[in-house]
Amino acid sequence: MLVNRKRARNKSIEQKLVFEEKRKKKNTTDWYFAFKYLLVVFALLFTFWFCIQLYKWHLKRLVITPFDRSKPLSIEYSPRKWGTLKSGYYLALKSMSPFTVISGLMWFRNRIQGNSIPIRHWCNQGDSLQKYTWTRHDFESFGEQTIVDGPFVLTTKVVLDGEEGWRTKINVKFNNHSRLEPISILWYYSTEAESDFVTVDKYNDDPNFFQIKGKSFSDGFFVSRIHFFNVSQTLFKGCFSNGFKPQPIDLKEIVLNNLYWMTDEQFGHIFVMKGDFDLMSNVVVCQISAVPPFDISIDFQVVPDLDSDYIFTEVNDFDSAHENGVLDFENDFEAKFNLKSKGFKNGEIDFAKAALSNMLGGIGFFYGSSLVQSKYNEKPIRYGPLQLLTAVPSRSFFPRGFLWDEGFHNLLISKFNPRLSVSIIKSWLNLMNIEGWIPREVILGTDSEARVPPEFIIQNNTNANPPALFLTLNSMIDSGTLEAAFISEIFPRLELWYNWFNASQTGVKRSSYRWRGRDPYIKTELNPKTLTSGLDDYPRSTNPTENEIHVDLRCWMTFASRVMAKLSKQIHHPSHNIYEEAANYLSDNHLLEDLHWSNDYNMFCDFGLHSLNVKLVRPKTGGPKQRKEISKPRFGCVPEFGYVSLFPLILNILEPDNPKLSRILDNMKNPDTLWSPFGLRSLSKNSSYYQQYNTEVDAPYWRGAVWINLNYLTLKALNHYAETKGPYQDKAHDLYKELRSNIVSNMYREYVRTGYIWEQYDDKTGQGKGSHPFTGWSALVVLIMSENY
Repeated sequence: MLVNRKRARNKSIEQKLVFEEKRKKKNTTDWYFAFKYLLVVFALLFTFWFCIQLYKWHLKRLVITPFDRSKPLSIEYSPRKWGTLKSGYYLALKSMSPFTVISGLMWFRNRIQGNSIPIRHWCNQGDSLQKYTWTRHDFESFGEQTIVDGPFVLTTKVVLDGEEGWRTKINVKFNNHSRLEPISILWYYSTEAESDFVTVDKYNDDPNFFQIKGKSFSDGFFVSRIHFFNVSQTLFKGCFSNGFKPQPIDLKEIVLNNLYWMTDEQFGHIFVMKGDFDLMSNVVVCQISAVPPFDISIDFQVVPDLDSDYIFTEVNDFDSAHENGVLDFENDFEAKFNLKSKGFKNGEIDFAKAALSNMLGGIGFFYGSSLVQSKYNEKPIRYGPLQLLTAVPSRSFFPRGFLWDEGFHNLLISKFNPRLSVSIIKSWLNLMNIEGWIPREVILGTDSEARVPPEFIIQNNTNANPPALFLTLNSMIDSGTLEAAFISEIFPRLELWYNWFNASQTGVKRSSYRWRGRDPYIKTELNPKTLTSGLDDYPRSTNPTENEIHVDLRCWMTFASRVMAKLSKQIHHPSHNIYEEAANYLSDNHLLEDLHWSNDYNMFCDFGLHSLNVKLVRPKTGGPKQRKEISKPRFGCVPEFGYVSLFPLILNILEPDNPKLSRILDNMKNPDTLWSPFGLRSLSKNSSYYQQYNTEVDAPYWRGAVWINLNYLTLKALNHYAETKGPYQDKAHDLYKELRSNIVSNMYREYVRTGYIWEQYDDKTGQGKGSHPFTGWSALVVLIMSENY
């Protein structure tokens, strides 16, 4: 019995031990599974967080992701082609490459002006030159420019030798019978990459020559010779280099920092550069100070090495090559524009040649990165590196690329040199990112950024610009100068661009469109600007909302749809029917009128939340004036008759028998609205915004002045309606003839009076206004004269 009890007790203890062991194992297992579960949850959460961050990173990178970096569109020119490709310089030459040697002109009078020496380098309205203009330039092979600066006239001639180099000749003389005065001419060489260099040797110990040697990353080895001849009185000749030092944005700062006085018995003193001319450097400047007249020739060659002897061109050979270029240009110009046969006088024809030449001579090649931002980026980021071949609106004030301007520029360029337009269009489409967005203003390089106010440098990917490149494409396809291979090459980018507009710029109503980029919160502007439309301060609704719709953008998209239909048909693209249907739908005049015609005001107009009476008022607490709404804003037509109201006519959207066309023609001819003796004013004289400042300091821009680009489109449309059967043919024809005559005569008269073609023209006096020379879209006067639409 005792034994049984002992056995029972031992068994009980064993059972407890087994239970405890099982409990421990169970607890261990539970902890293991709990840990494993938590680990899986953590991994899933981390993966989810990582995916979100990756997606956010992806969204942030979209704005700087190019359409296809591996397959950029190839332009028609070699990257080693030389040209006058520094748009904002009076004269500078470079190749069509990112890291090249830049060689250019500076000059100054030997006097102090405003506590400094007035060195001319960048084109600058503040220099107050009486004139500077390319009188002949074909982009491909030669150019000739006249510069008038006080008592001096500089004539610069250039011969371009393809990939091999270039030659230039500078003649300096007095303007009429000016008193004797010395002038300093400087010619410089500047390299861009760290491994580049340039150095100077005297040429055969002859003081009338300097020889320059060097190497650049893109161009390889080069030699150049500067030759001074026909010099009546030399005061100083020499070259300067300062080693490998960081370059200032404007190289004239190097000159200013290294000038000193040299005493001269006749003129008291002259300013000359000091330094060691044979030092290897990244900048070399050669100077001659002399009394005109005199000549300088510069010969530049790309060479395989620096050890051989090289034969430079004689002056007579340069003159012969330049004269051949002039002769070819003259013949080509008349063959394509027929101005002699239209009865224009020699002075008028020279004016037209200068307009075209300044556009071609102002074409630049830019390299760098664009500062961009999307809604996913807290701060702007760099998009690039990018390259751009483009014409520019103004060498002095806008020496950079503008998207909607370029469509107008190439209406003219494509008539003279279709190959060049093809390259420019490809270059612009290469800027497109993966979303289909193209920056509306392209500011590449430090010298470009230095000339733009900081608030305008950042480009936002929600903001569009009129798709004016379709103007050029339409013109070229109608004239038969667009090859199917080119259309096929660019079509995928055009499709994405077109789709980007339809994804990002549509309005709340079906088939309506709205410009983005207006600021609904700004109170210091009389009317919030619409920079994205290209028409800046043209009055839109006073209270920007998501419900407003813009008639000009709708017309642009109608036109773009028509051109896409033409292009897709040309290459038998399967999407042709889609674009044809879109074009027909948007071209429906009844649909357009339902959205944008006002019976109350008898005009096409924007619709939005608008006050009919606003003014700028100084707050009682002080500070800038702010907009005050005298009348309560209501949603409806924005009744400000002007260029925007004309877009259904301008882009040929209206049917030739539409009674609204007759109403627009009547309103256009009214001198109390748009008609002036100098062209159509941008905004009706009856508008409360006519010639009104938008802020205390923002002068009126698109509020009355005559602009040539939209006058050109209006003339093109009037010509279309005059030649198309309909009840308003005669009315359109009469308006066309008078408007064309007014524009041409006034622009020529102002060119003779001032020496310049201007950004805009005063609607009361016809006098040029704004930046000058402005041979971007104002150069369309050539097509107006030739009636080549």
